[in-house]
Amino acid sequence: MSRNGRLAAMWRIDLMSFGLVALAVFLTSLTHGGDGTQPAPTAVSLMEEAHNGRVVWKDFPGFRAKIRAAAEGKAVEGTVTVSSKGTISLELPSGEGFAWVETSLKSLVGHRLSDDGAITTVAFADDVTSHPLGRLLKSTDESDKSLWRVQGDLLTEVHRFNGKTRFVISVADVARNAEGKHLPKNFSVTTWDSVTGQIKTSRQVYNEWARVGHLDLPAKLLAATSKDDGSRRVEQLELSGHELLSTTANAAP
Repeated sequence: MSRNGRLAAMWRIDLMSFGLVALAVFLTSLTHGGDGTQPAPTAVSLMEEAHNGRVVWKDFPGFRAKIRAAAEGKAVEGTVTVSSKGTISLELPSGEGFAWVETSLKSLVGHRLSDDGAITTVAFADDVTSHPLGRLLKSTDESDKSLWRVQGDLLTEVHRFNGKTRFVISVADVARNAEGKHLPKNFSVTTWDSVTGQIKTSRQVYNEWARVGHLDLPAKLLAATSKDDGSRRVEQLELSGHELLSTTANAAP
């Protein structure tokens, strides 16, 4: 090949390389914006990120643990068994004052076994981007007046409206597991009278978790509830000695 032929071939290769680079830049601009920045998140993408950031029990075999429950100056000890489907069996001394134990455990277990898809019928509720608890989202379902605040992979607030009352769950802190997913640690639930605007109850909740195998299981719940009648109640659950159930145990009737 002559010298001129070699130069022409080199030019063609350079032009092809430039074309490939230009195409890559163009495709990148389509997905990241013309200036190379990440596209602005949507309300749906924020909700999905928060939904996927939760700890959810996968391949959950159930577990057994010792339990201690205390409230109103009284304490009882026993055992609790949670099946792979979330059914709770308590062995505690009989008494009227500890019905709250099963209710609290059902809530703890139910939230970890809940693996429904993220809510996608959402839109931004305002244009405020600097709120300390993140962006405010609203439901686009006309029958649902719910609001949420999202910050990163965390739902920092949940607003529910139930006719005569409304309540807000506000998350102050979370625990992170080995995979970086989050678990509730410190949050409050405040309920208002929708007509008067007065606070009816304020409940502060603190949680601790124990890693057992590949699962993060409840180890402690401490809840203090104050009501508009001036009363205050403190409840505490402590679980220890967790043992995962075998598949044989779950198969038993």
